[in-house]
Amino acid sequence: MVNGQHGLWVEVGLPGLGPMWSGGHPVFVQGMWHSVKVSGVDPDLGVELELDAGGGEYGKYVWAYNGTFREETHGGFYIKEDLCSASGDTLIFHVGLDWRTPLGNWTLTVRNGAVEEAFEVVVVQAEYHATVQKADVTLWQEPFTEGAIMAGMPAMTIRNNGNIFVRLEVHFSRWEENFLVNLDRDTLGPGDSASLRVGFRFPSWRPMRTVVTGRVDVIPVGFVESPGAFNVFTTQTFMFDVHLNVGHSGYELLDLDLFQVEYPPIVQLYLGKVRDVPVYLTGNCTVTVTVHGEGVSIVRTSIDGEEFNVSAQVRLEPGNMSTMLISVRPLAGVEEGKIRIHLVSEFEVRDVVIKTKLKKQPTGSPPEGGERPYGLAVILALLAAFALSLWWSKRRPKAGRGGQK
Repeated sequence: MVNGQHGLWVEVGLPGLGPMWSGGHPVFVQGMWHSVKVSGVDPDLGVELELDAGGGEYGKYVWAYNGTFREETHGGFYIKEDLCSASGDTLIFHVGLDWRTPLGNWTLTVRNGAVEEAFEVVVVQAEYHATVQKADVTLWQEPFTEGAIMAGMPAMTIRNNGNIFVRLEVHFSRWEENFLVNLDRDTLGPGDSASLRVGFRFPSWRPMRTVVTGRVDVIPVGFVESPGAFNVFTTQTFMFDVHLNVGHSGYELLDLDLFQVEYPPIVQLYLGKVRDVPVYLTGNCTVTVTVHGEGVSIVRTSIDGEEFNVSAQVRLEPGNMSTMLISVRPLAGVEEGKIRIHLVSEFEVRDVVIKTKLKKQPTGSPPEGGERPYGLAVILALLAAFALSLWWSKRRPKAGRGGQK
């Protein structure tokens, strides 16, 4: 608040932001609506505000109060009477400047009866530019399972580096009704920041991988909608990607029209141990599956618990998933191998390759999940039997010659 010599006080600010200053002088922002508070007046004598920069079409504004609020220079376009108020010795004018208003030093003159007070004010340019930190989002969901998944980390942090308010809007290129939006705040004042997290309500979908584009619009608000203003106060747009993955995390997906195959791209094997490798099949057709090993031994294969030797035929139904379990054992001296899966349907012939890598297991480490010791139980049983036999033979008394009667 700036004090005048005749007991008048003036504050200027953007609505909701509070007073703004530059070098100790009140600040108006080019093209924006303002709240101008005048205190210490006698409303019954009438009050007039004259903002003057030396004339010109947008170089002078006059607002007045005499029981009602009005603007006297531009046909009432730059005042909102319903947002003005009078209380005691204080008046609040809700007034605006055109975006073509000249910048620089102006004079705000307050007249109240015989009292006249002039204040130096500054008109500055409206600035609105946001900066963002963003990260693409990846969401996983199990096949044929409905549920909402929320990302743990923000997709974007938006900061308002301007001197006016901006509003944030979030949109998506498709399935917008399924997206969940968690935004700290949707309106940012100067210097404010907001963090955006997103989630998705997954329907009961088959395995799939898709990318949806997210968009954050940073929209300036509080400007006077005079002719040409929308060409000046334009929207900033920032994009980010949301990866929607339906399936098993860490698995590759062969996605065809009639059937889909989820498989791990590589598995770790340990010498002397058998590892079960799950492969998931979905679709709407009959598929013939053939499994071969290169540098590994295929111990057994099964689909939904039914074992088969080399090849099998499976009927895939919509909404269901079949699990093929391939039990493999590495061959001695072979560091890298492959599991080849050949798939044939009525209209498609495809191959899937799972790479295997022989890994040295640390001493004393238990087998990893999905791996089973090969022949360990038999070896332990033989050792135990041998030790028991040795112990028993030492405890039996030996018969001497003189011991016979």
